[in-house]
Amino acid sequence: MTRRLSLVLTVGLGIACRDPAPAGVPPIPSAANTAAKTTAAPSPEPAPQEAAEPSAALPPCTRDAVPLNLQGLGRSEVEARFGPPTTREQFRAEERQGEFYSGIETVYPSTDPKNRDVPLEEWTWRSGDCTLTVWFHQQGGAWRVIDDVYWHKSIDF
Repeated sequence: MTRRLSLVLTVGLGIACRDPAPAGVPPIPSAANTAAKTTAAPSPEPAPQEAAEPSAALPPCTRDAVPLNLQGLGRSEVEARFGPPTTREQFRAEERQGEFYSGIETVYPSTDPKNRDVPLEEWTWRSGDCTLTVWFHQQGGAWRVIDDVYWHKSIDF
């Protein structure tokens, strides 16, 4: 009984999860047809998957500006979580000031001349009416998150 139920579920899920093939593309053979062939040709390389929509990893978009507390994460960890950013910018700490950059000012105060030339990166993702901005600095030879903010487009920094 369990094997029959498993077979029914497998076939049912296979049918439910199958996307229709675009026009001009032959349908993918079913598991039963594939198993029946003994000399099947090697399958082609799978197509690269697109990056996940960042909204899948982001909280609901509200009319606030909130930190996601990503401090200390590396570039690869952030990109694995949110996918490739919409934009990437490099700049020096002295080039960006104001409320939006308060997290950078806390770590690299503009009143200290040695902080003026500190290299930083800003990565941005957009999801609906909200934007995630993450700033990186070099720490111990690796680029790490220094600060982040997830903000609604209605926020005026």
